[in-house]
Formats: sequence, C-alpha cells, structure tokens
Amino acid sequence: MAIKNPTSSFTPPPPPSTPVMPQLVFLASPAELGRAVRAARLARSLTQEYLAARARVSRKFVNQLEEGKASAHLGKVLTVMMSAGLVGMVVPVEAMQAALG
Repeated sequence: MAIKNPTSSFTPPPPPSTPVMPQLVFLASPAELGRAVRAARLARSLTQEYLAARARVSRKFVNQLEEGKASAHLGKVLTVMMSAGLVGMVVPVEAMQAALG
C-alpha cells in the first residue's frame, strides 16, 4: 500500500510583496523623502537598525527620517540616503516640469 504524500497538494503562499523603488522620484516634502528612503531600504531588505549602523546614525534618526521629520540634519540625511542606495540631485524646477511634460 502506497503512502500518500501529505504535502503533494500543498501550494505555498506567494512571497510577500517587496516594495519596488521607482527609478526617479521628485521630492517636494520631508514626508516624500521619508517614503523614498523607506522604500529603498525595504527594497534592499535592510532593517532600520542595519541602515542606521551602515550610515553611522541612530535607529531613531532613521525612523524619524522615514516618518518625514522636517528638522533632520542634512548631512546625516545624505549619508542615510547613500547608505540606502539613493543619491540626491539638485534639479531646476523648469527641468523637472519639462521632464514631466
């Protein structure tokens, strides 16, 4: 008598959706910057703790940045961005408008 494999009809759940970081995002507020940093961090499967250690800032700083804190220290923000795989650019508004059509 053959023994049935109990897992033969098992269908694994789909993998959790991973945030996909858009190729280019125009930021107009601290909240938008925070969302971009969080999306980049999650897309790379980094924890806030790991990103903070990599950027040499506190986890609290990363959390506040991701929450859109307006008074974050610019030097630290840029370091966290680079550590999350992002770069900042200064683009004239006219160029942004032309790119968006």
